[in-house]
Amino acid sequence: MIRSSGAGCPWGLGSLLLELGYEDYGQWFLVSRWSDREDGAVYDVSHVWLELRDLDGSVIWTIDATADQFPLWETKPFVAFGRSLLADYFPSLLFERPVSMVASKERDPSFLAPLAHVRKVLLDCEELQ
Repeated sequence: MIRSSGAGCPWGLGSLLLELGYEDYGQWFLVSRWSDREDGAVYDVSHVWLELRDLDGSVIWTIDATADQFPLWETKPFVAFGRSLLADYFPSLLFERPVSMVASKERDPSFLAPLAHVRKVLLDCEELQ
């Protein structure tokens, strides 16, 4: 597994959303935040999710496919209008960038091979219609 590969799931999902044209209302961003809270809930943990942002930067949608790894706050993937509920538990920003800006680690075959497979399946489905 690639170091810091937690961004793989939201990056892959965001890439598919771009591929399918779901960027009509804004731009998809990868958002990575961390927490150094010592209240027993979280300590030195980071998390990454997707946000669809308007031109002014306001969050329209949040998709957090791996939110369920924090069962104290969420028990299933989180998809909703507005900001992620988990943003309050991860107050410190690590990075945020458009999904379309590919980071060097996302050029690794372990990131690209699954995305290429899903792209092929989607294109095959389009050809059948």
